[in-house]
Formats: sequence, structure tokens, C-alpha cells
Amino acid sequence: MPLNKTFKLLIVALALISFVQSRTVSEKSSKITNIPFNNPKIPSPLGPYLIGKRIDPTAAFLYISGQIGLNPDTKTLPKTVEEQARQAMINIQTILHDANSSLDNILKATIYLTDMTNFAIVNTEYGKFFETDNYPTRACVAVKSLPMDALVEIDIVAIDNT
Repeated sequence: MPLNKTFKLLIVALALISFVQSRTVSEKSSKITNIPFNNPKIPSPLGPYLIGKRIDPTAAFLYISGQIGLNPDTKTLPKTVEEQARQAMINIQTILHDANSSLDNILKATIYLTDMTNFAIVNTEYGKFFETDNYPTRACVAVKSLPMDALVEIDIVAIDNT
């Protein structure tokens, strides 16, 4: 094969590879889109969460069981609700990483509090784990008690990165 034809085939092959890679990246990033908050008849969110998200039907869902702030090294709970919320989110982040996902792929979180006066403290700590424009949807409910007398528990639904 003449050198000119080989060079042309190589250029076409590289262009095709580049096209496929860019399409794969854009497909991954478009699996989740935020539902814009622009209706004055809907109340503004009270914390770090979005009004809704739209999910591509090809996305693979991850359902992560409730995580309390149990430190995996010491097998103990921190004393404060702030530390427990932080550790619960670190535990979730670790689980997501092991499942080929990330905090950016969380669709919905449910936070369980044993005392609603801790709402603002947990909101602040929880919010530190997300970029402002990429909060998940969320619910927060009061419960009578949690395992190990934890003050907070968080469960999530996410998608994986595939």
C-alpha cells in the first residue's frame, strides 16, 4: 500500500476513534440533567438539594443502604451530629467509588434525623460534599431512633459511571 494511502487511512482511523471517545463522554455526562427551578409557584429549596433530576433510561441505578457516621477504622460513632453527618457522607463516597460511581451521580438522598433541631447543622455539612449546581434531590425526615443511637443516617440512589 502506498505511503499516502496508509497515511490517509491512519488519519481516518484516528478521527473515528476521537469521535467515538467524545460521544461516549457526552453520553455519560448527559445521563443526568437537572430540572430547572424557574417557577415562582414552587417554593425554593430549603437546603442543598435540587427540585428534581431527569434520568436517561439507559442509566444503571445504585441503591445504597442507609449509612450512619460509623468510623470504619475505630468502629465507633463520633460524638457530634456534624461529625456523624460528615462520616456518613465519607462512607457513602467510599461505597460509590467502589461501585464505579461518585457523589456527582447521586440522584436522591434521604436524611434521617433523631432531632430536627440538627437540620441546619446537617444541611451545612452535607452541602460541603457537592458543587452548588449539582445537588441531588433530597428528603429529610425525623425518626425516633437510629442504629447505635446515631443522630443521623443517610441513604442514596445514584447511577454508575458506565
